[in-house]
Amino acid sequence: MTKTLSLEYDPHYGDEEIIKAVKGIVLSHEPDIDIIDKNRSVEETFLLEGLSCANCAVKMEDEIGKIHGIEGVSIDFVTKKMRVMPTKGSLSELELEKIKSIVSEIEGDSEVWALRDKSP
Repeated sequence: MTKTLSLEYDPHYGDEEIIKAVKGIVLSHEPDIDIIDKNRSVEETFLLEGLSCANCAVKMEDEIGKIHGIEGVSIDFVTKKMRVMPTKGSLSELELEKIKSIVSEIEGDSEVWALRDKSP
């Protein structure tokens, strides 16, 4: 079951202090709850297994960067790691599928593996 708390506040008071206070209050009443800030971007890192073309990595960066909902992307050709920063929260399934499709179109033998769980 998912419950959502919406919070409106004066931005002059500082995001970090307010969020910390709210989390403290929530956790004091429900210590086992997971709190996720939907407006904060969570950078995700992927391994591009099979990436063998530096020019292809540049093309992937350009195309993935055009996906609505993605603020930034960088690919390190040497380590084969791709870092993706969504505009808000974490990547949606649709955004992830678009990323995989772009990688496959540009370099068909490459696979996208999420480093957090090592699954394609």
